[in-house]
Amino acid sequence: MGEPLMSVSLIMPGDTVPLSDPYEMRQILEHQVDLIIDGGIGGISASTVINLAGGEPEVVRVGCGDPTPFGERA
Repeated sequence: MGEPLMSVSLIMPGDTVPLSDPYEMRQILEHQVDLIIDGGIGGISASTVINLAGGEPEVVRVGCGDPTPFGERA
């Protein structure tokens, strides 16, 4: 991607269930990423995703997290 990515879960290509265990993420990705911060095991609830790359924030997915500051109704 060439840019930092912050995530509490990760869906690997071909998987349908996200990884949420930092130990498992490290086993799979330790030679592919620069840093993994262990914040403990996360849940599997989808997060709200906001695209900030353009001129205006764009709500890509509504999940856990209030999208109303970005113009989306909760």
